[in-house]
Amino acid sequence: SSNGCVQADYCHFSPAASAADTFSLRRARLGGAVTFYKDFAARVEGEYSAAGTSLTYGYFDINKFKQAKLRVGQFKPFYGLERSMSTNFLDFQERSMGDALLGSTFDRGVMLHGAPVAGMYYSLAYINGSGTVDENNAHNDNKDATVRVVGNLAELAEWKNAVVHVGGWYGREQEGSRRL
Repeated sequence: SSNGCVQADYCHFSPAASAADTFSLRRARLGGAVTFYKDFAARVEGEYSAAGTSLTYGYFDINKFKQAKLRVGQFKPFYGLERSMSTNFLDFQERSMGDALLGSTFDRGVMLHGAPVAGMYYSLAYINGSGTVDENNAHNDNKDATVRVVGNLAELAEWKNAVVHVGGWYGREQEGSRRL
């Protein structure tokens, strides 16, 4: 399958003499995903913006068990609910400031994640902790470890037409790691 997203702006100024009305393309994403042999998947996606071109997703999944899926490559480690969602499903054009304080959006490493029972979800990640900076210029070997556990109480209690998420996240950066 393929996917894409365009984030564009239009600015209109009144009175017109104060500034020019403008259209701008903030960023565009284009990518694709493939599933093969039912239990294996790969995804590649690039982002194109005025700042340049960069890889957002580039990972390989082993999905044999929904309770324990393995992801290797470049991906979004799951910190909060907002971070684990696609921007296509957010109510606002930008993510919250709280999300920005958690560090890099995309990182490289390995993640074990899954749904051991309906209504519960977890992820364990071991990542560079420095985002997607150039590994050829890295100055230390330290990695970050994260743990996230989330439950939908409404689903666990079988409350119809309700969603009540409760969860927590813990991250440990190794000494010398370059996170916030």
